[in-house]
Amino acid sequence: MNAVRQVIRAWPVVLAIWLVEIAIAATAAFALRTHVAAALDDFVLPDHHVLYAAAELGSWHPQLLVGALVGMMLSGLLGLVVWSLVAPAVLLRLHGGPQRARELGARWLTVLPGALATTAWHGGLRVLIVLVVGSTLGGVGGPALPIALLVVWALATCALDLSRVGVVVHDARGVHPGTALLGYLQAFKQPRVLAASLLLQLLAWGAAGLGVWALVQGGGNAIGATRACALLAVALGLVRHAVSLTAGPLPVRPADAPT
Repeated sequence: MNAVRQVIRAWPVVLAIWLVEIAIAATAAFALRTHVAAALDDFVLPDHHVLYAAAELGSWHPQLLVGALVGMMLSGLLGLVVWSLVAPAVLLRLHGGPQRARELGARWLTVLPGALATTAWHGGLRVLIVLVVGSTLGGVGGPALPIALLVVWALATCALDLSRVGVVVHDARGVHPGTALLGYLQAFKQPRVLAASLLLQLLAWGAAGLGVWALVQGGGNAIGATRACALLAVALGLVRHAVSLTAGPLPVRPADAPT
């Protein structure tokens, strides 16, 4: 509950991140709508059913489908870059409470290089883990592989959160690969934090999925419902980060480990 209260007190941060996400999504949606409208030529673009129109037109114009997929990938990549830059400031705000913009900015600039470095290390580890799990369970039928991939993805996200906390709040060395590995160790040493992180990620995915479902269904309230689900997903993500702050410092600082 303390994590929820922290996020409620930081409601301007929640709204700011939500608005940035809406802006990124709106840019991708505008590009998709423009391509669909051009492909329709003299036909009328159906209101609130752009996704259906795009899917149908994609079978006739494969280049339209490729363009839409590229646009979605670029918007997702942009969102990832923006969040990687913003996450350290969010952790500082949740940990230290309201601060002067100059003080927060100075501290953010100090910890940003290390936070970006540990994010990069975690990206490599995440890809490696997904490849190992995929190759191990690739021949297993049923839902085993999708479930395993979801679990390891959520575990990797929790470990990244904990490594970021170590770098941003407790001055761990983000450039050291051991900091990324210690994030996983911290996750297993803090089962309550890990369980809470997994649950919050599941709820956030559910909120995002509900938003996509509302958008696909269409209707006059589809956009509003999708944006409301996005706001809920952002809030749940910040609660997850607030929970990660309760884990404390990493078990061993790489700088202090024997060489």
